[in-house]
Amino acid sequence: MAEMSIEKIIKKSFADNPVPGVNGPDDYANRLNTLLQKDYKMIHAGSCLFIYKEIGNGAVEVDILEGSDSEKEVMDNTFKAMLQLREAGYKEADILFNNKEAIKSFQSLPVLPVSIEQTDDGYIAKVRLA
Repeated sequence: MAEMSIEKIIKKSFADNPVPGVNGPDDYANRLNTLLQKDYKMIHAGSCLFIYKEIGNGAVEVDILEGSDSEKEVMDNTFKAMLQLREAGYKEADILFNNKEAIKSFQSLPVLPVSIEQTDDGYIAKVRLA
């Protein structure tokens, strides 16, 4: 599993999931950069970017930008990112997603307990880190 450049991850993620009102991957990258200048942070693991912000009580809200189509690779990278968040002292990571098929993948994260909640916009995988 090779490390993929941030630029390639953004291009692949945007191609797979275009964002309404965003004019291409360069505009997407600029908007992400603006978020990172404010209260968001980023973890780069393998072929994924994990954009997160603190939401209180030791929890973070996480969005995953995927540069790979391999579900196993994405979950391996997710596990690595969750360990980094745990090392940073966070107790819970709430991962937003909308693909129902991903529920089993999140529930298969090793070691870390995961519960899934349905929302109006999709799902949240609540990963307990501590």
